[in-house]
Amino acid sequence: MAISGLFAWYRRGDPGCSLGEDGKMTEKIAVITDSTCDVPASLLAANGIWMAPLSVYFGEEEYQDGIDLAPEQFYQKLLHSHSFPTTSQPSPGYFMTLFQKCQSQGYTHVLCIHLSRKFSGTAQSAAVAAKMMPQLTIEVIDSKTCTWVLGGLALYAARLVRAGGDFTTVVRKVREQIPKTAAFFSADNLDYLARGGRIGKAKALLGKCLGIRPVMALRGSAGEIEVIEKTRSAEAASAAMVKLAAEHVKKYGICENMVALHAARTEYYDILMSEIKKAGVHFAGLSQGWIGGVIGAHLGPTGWALSIC
Repeated sequence: MAISGLFAWYRRGDPGCSLGEDGKMTEKIAVITDSTCDVPASLLAANGIWMAPLSVYFGEEEYQDGIDLAPEQFYQKLLHSHSFPTTSQPSPGYFMTLFQKCQSQGYTHVLCIHLSRKFSGTAQSAAVAAKMMPQLTIEVIDSKTCTWVLGGLALYAARLVRAGGDFTTVVRKVREQIPKTAAFFSADNLDYLARGGRIGKAKALLGKCLGIRPVMALRGSAGEIEVIEKTRSAEAASAAMVKLAAEHVKKYGICENMVALHAARTEYYDILMSEIKKAGVHFAGLSQGWIGGVIGAHLGPTGWALSIC
């Protein structure tokens, strides 16, 4: 399924109105995430989700992730730039402005769902700004994850809001979903993760991974990168990812938002899809997606993954 058909069961419409028993609007809920969700801005907008972009720097050049730097453009720069990319989170001031826009549009409640605090201070920036906006009820959630898993959580929250869920219920259900999420991924090497300092428990592999493609996991129950297996080929790594994903889906019974991801090496997506077919596994609603600029800056151009939310 192409991205254009992704999450087709999400319908358009005002995403934020909750009605009381008398039919009057009691809550208007905004859902905010950040650009590391890697979901295209058009799909977020179609579901009424606000997006706070992180910044990507190549030397003195600054780009807003997901806004003026598409994944294809990012990887072209990454592969040809002499500068190692760096990233930074939105400031509390940015979130203040965003919350004020929500308020001006009649929102009474705001749910912010952001990438893991172990990777970024984005959630902290949102929390600082929230304290300066007593006029709104704001909840900031650390998703303990990133990329399309984070995107799946934001889309899930938007669906709950559209279905008429009250703010307390939406927050509770999103929090309950986080431990059920997972991303299984690999890359040709750990150089980018090491440079960016986001390597977590994979640190033990540094200096030992010549010719090794480690299979790693980022699970909402742990919230940091874990090394699951060490393989010698993209095919073996993909097969291991498929096995892990199948076990995860069976354990938690969820497979609505499942995306096969790739960075610059799109052939790894093809290998992953081939291993899924070879294993005879059917993942309902499986879609294809890019790993975006901020995550790509830390994982590198050779990353690929299966994300489950």
